[in-house]
Amino acid sequence: TKLGQGKENARAFLTANAEMAKEIDSKVRTHYGIAVAPEKEEG
Repeated sequence: TKLGQGKENARAFLTANAEMAKEIDSKVRTHYGIAVAPEKEEG
């Protein structure tokens, strides 16, 4: 997959590819020892 260059392209890519965004978020949080963010409740 191609992430793209630039802030807006990266944002658009991650918005369109939510699973990859979650994976990246998880890996970054694990690497830096940050607790995983709680899932947002829809309602």
